[in-house]
Amino acid sequence: FLTSLTAWTVDTMARTQGRVKSFNAGKGFGFIDIGSGTDVFVHIKDCTDGKQPLTGDVLSFVMEPSASKPGQMVAKSVEGGTGAK
Repeated sequence: FLTSLTAWTVDTMARTQGRVKSFNAGKGFGFIDIGSGTDVFVHIKDCTDGKQPLTGDVLSFVMEPSASKPGQMVAKSVEGGTGAK
């Protein structure tokens, strides 16, 4: 029950769009520019569509506060990359 509730909650949260500022395929992470002067961290494990983000791609995602870096946001349930994963 909790698994389906968690999936439902993430799927129904407000999605944000932003453009990939940089993505290091070797390290599996990068940053998304959401236009507010703040970059959002993105990790390959959070890309749910089977694609890797490439610089310039417009992504759709859910933002959450970072567990490891207070004050920073991270992207979850990321979609819209155009590279091979």
